[in-house]
Amino acid sequence: MLHSANSRPTPFALRGQVHEQIQAVLQDGILEESHSAYINPITVVFFEEKSVCICLGAKRINKQIIYKVNKLLIDAIKHNNNNY
Repeated sequence: MLHSANSRPTPFALRGQVHEQIQAVLQDGILEESHSAYINPITVVFFEEKSVCICLGAKRINKQIIYKVNKLLIDAIKHNNNNY
């Protein structure tokens, strides 16, 4: 299932800083490159000292994961109840 999100370009003046942040989290192993149908948009947070921080918006994917886990749990409970 392909998910879409509203996409807004990163301001040109901040692209270098955002690229550096992304490279840092990739090198630290916090994130990894993927070719998935799911996306998590990033939000750039601006600080007064002219630095930026990237935040991943995982609300949509978290909903999918929670739904699937709940479904698995309900199926397991039903299966166990049928065995008694």
